[in-house]
Amino acid sequence: MYSTGPSRRLMVGCTLALAMPCLTGQSGSAWAAEQTTGAAQSSSAGGMLEEVVVTAERRSASAQDVPITMNAFSADMLQRAGIENSNDLQRLTPGLVISGIQMQFQPYLRGIGSENISVASDSTVAVNIDDVYIARPAAAAQEFYDIERIEVLKGPQGTLYGRNATGGAINIFTRDPDQFFSAGGDIEIGNQAHTRVRATINGPLSEKVSARLSVLRIDGDGFYTDRVSGRDDIAGEDVLGLRAKLLYKVSDRTRLDFGFDYLSDESAKTAILTPELRDGDPIAVAAGGNIDRSDPFNVWLNVLPIEENESYGGSIKLTHDLGAMTFKSITGARRSETFFAQDIDNTDNDFLQQFVSANSTSFSQEFQLSGETEGGANWVAGLFYFHEDADSNLDIRIAGGAVTVQPIADLTSVAYAAFGQITWPIGERLELIGGLRYSFDEKEQDLTFLTNGVPEYLSDKKDWSAWTPRAGLRYQLNDDVNLYFTASRGFRSGGFNSFSNQREPYDPEYIWSYEAGVKSELFDGLARLNAAVFYYDYSDLQVTQYAGATALGSIVNAADAEITGTELDLIVAPFDGLEVNIGVSYLDATFDSFVTVDPDNPLVGDQDLSDNKLPRAPEWTGNVGAQYSFNAGSHGSVVVRADYAYKSDFWFDAFNRHYVSQDSYGLVDARIAFDHSSGSWGVALYGRNLSDELYATNAIRNAGLFGTVKVLGTPRTYGLQAYWKTR
Repeated sequence: MYSTGPSRRLMVGCTLALAMPCLTGQSGSAWAAEQTTGAAQSSSAGGMLEEVVVTAERRSASAQDVPITMNAFSADMLQRAGIENSNDLQRLTPGLVISGIQMQFQPYLRGIGSENISVASDSTVAVNIDDVYIARPAAAAQEFYDIERIEVLKGPQGTLYGRNATGGAINIFTRDPDQFFSAGGDIEIGNQAHTRVRATINGPLSEKVSARLSVLRIDGDGFYTDRVSGRDDIAGEDVLGLRAKLLYKVSDRTRLDFGFDYLSDESAKTAILTPELRDGDPIAVAAGGNIDRSDPFNVWLNVLPIEENESYGGSIKLTHDLGAMTFKSITGARRSETFFAQDIDNTDNDFLQQFVSANSTSFSQEFQLSGETEGGANWVAGLFYFHEDADSNLDIRIAGGAVTVQPIADLTSVAYAAFGQITWPIGERLELIGGLRYSFDEKEQDLTFLTNGVPEYLSDKKDWSAWTPRAGLRYQLNDDVNLYFTASRGFRSGGFNSFSNQREPYDPEYIWSYEAGVKSELFDGLARLNAAVFYYDYSDLQVTQYAGATALGSIVNAADAEITGTELDLIVAPFDGLEVNIGVSYLDATFDSFVTVDPDNPLVGDQDLSDNKLPRAPEWTGNVGAQYSFNAGSHGSVVVRADYAYKSDFWFDAFNRHYVSQDSYGLVDARIAFDHSSGSWGVALYGRNLSDELYATNAIRNAGLFGTVKVLGTPRTYGLQAYWKTR
């Protein structure tokens, strides 16, 4: 049942937020400046590159002026490149690899990620929607509609974003209401009976109040054929989304933003596991099960896949100008509910299935003060509070239920933090950066572990704290070139293993990052070249370690790693109509120390995995895109775009086994669009993964039960798009 706790906390947070301006008085005007936050500003000059204004440092600035390696995308960029959901971001972001299983969004940024998906574990890449932290990986998987911009921040963001941002942060911002009536929508029709419909209406409710409502509906057949049931539409699409926002301009000094969003996803895209036959037949085949050896999209299932993911939440943001500073309150309450059923052995034999439910109710409150001193120093300080109640029920059935394992967990998590950062000018061109955050984290878990119905009760509570500083400098070489260096620390929360009877909790993992970069605008704004080099000292990694002949795994802090790399992003608009973008990332991510038993050969004893590559950390990732637009007489304009995204080979586990890996591959996308001269409608043809590349997005292994199985990526898709809008 849905807890009423976050609702009460939301009301308390709103009351505090509304009371603060009354206690501090009023002067100046900040709301107008806030209106422009995150706006994508396109230059009117022919061939000039688009500028994206971001809030990566909790204040508005051009992405080129922020001393953080990032990829920032406006709504137009996302549309032209066909980026429609969270998983698609890796096609435009070098160094980003996204895995997924059981509806979980598992981003790996520069080799930093997590495969532990229990409710007592946290991600290493923080996902925030309209400045509200999304705790559960299932709720972090987003379909994009009515988006203002997206910022992918690379490297630990422990000072301003806190816990669980060791790899970086993905910040999603949706469009705000305004005082001008507008309406629009688009429809997409493709192969496999795919349809995607989006619609938005915006306008004033009074002189001070405006509202915006957006809806999303996705439907389609899957690419799998089940030989048992005869269905050829397994793992199809079924998504419903709703977003409502309201802006109340209290005065020239104060604004209130209210938001609500709802997303239901029953697509079952990651529920089917395909056997890796290079590893031999699954055990279920020896027990009489069937598999298809010629087509991985033909499956034999005695349990049809189910993935049901429902998430929703509300937020209230108060912004008030105090004259020399600005006060901001961000209050959020969220709920997510998931259930899935999965045939793990992927045969028609009743050998191994699992059924999992997980629920989360969370509340967050952040207060910020920011401003600029008379000497030109920009600063921000804040307080953060987070509370989550979560539960999970994992039901594993072996040999038709002859053996059952069922861990049932209840978790309470509480976090507090205080933080601050200042950017201080020294002379005309040099700025010094200093920041610090103190975080306190507490988790309590009650676990009932059932083995064939016999219970074992485990209960524990533990807390951790950490300081995460940031220091650096930014030097403006000239009006078009910025150099920067930063040193920062991040930490990921400790936790519990909710999927086993492991008694001991595991502690946080930490990372120190050292990074130097350059951001430049060249040839009078016709080219943009950004580059960075970095070194990570990654300690106390939360890894699954095996010990003893039974080869039972526990999550422990048993590894250290080093990561070095370099990245380059180049965008060139050599003449009016043509734009070319190139992104490249080189990564050397290896374990410094990691000793564990190999669960395939537990009797051999400990194995030293030092110098093995980190999972999901390809040495090379990159993307190339080209877009050309030209006039079609007086009728409108045509935009032709092609994109290529590449990943070199990488491993899915720490043992670096060749059959638990993915060979290098590339994906080709293309789109041709016609935009009418009125700007009110347009049509487009699109194709994704045009070469129909066969690749895996995830792989898991258990030699004793099912061998190696993989989650396959989406094969070739194509279709037609059409849009309309009033302005």
